[in-house]
Amino acid sequence: MDFYETLEKRRTYRDFSRQEVSDDILKRVIGAAFKAPTNDHLRQLEFIVVRG
Repeated sequence: MDFYETLEKRRTYRDFSRQEVSDDILKRVIGAAFKAPTNDHLRQLEFIVVRG
């Protein structure tokens, strides 16, 4: 899948399930967020995970 296909298939989800997200998936998502480009490369990122 190329970049433009990814953009075209992007969706917004507003209906969530109660299924717990595994630690492995959570680590992958947060890891991807840390790799996202920033404007000044100095922005500190902070993630808060709430369970329960």
